[in-house]
Amino acid sequence: MLNEELTTQTFVVPREFADRLELHAFQMIEAIKDEESMPADNQLLQVMSYILQTAVGMYLDQQPGDGIDRPDIAGR
Repeated sequence: MLNEELTTQTFVVPREFADRLELHAFQMIEAIKDEESMPADNQLLQVMSYILQTAVGMYLDQQPGDGIDRPDIAGR
């Protein structure tokens, strides 16, 4: 359930990326299923959210606050 501190975001990603993320999330769920109790109704979304927040958080922590270099993004 969302509250004042949570929001949703939608991204367009290549199918291969989405498949890799889902597979890794399923593997994490299997690895922790005996150790932690997580509601079964949305475990996949919770784990994928954790993976993305961790990865993006690390990326943002490593970027300077100003002077961001132009990224080399395909299709520009």
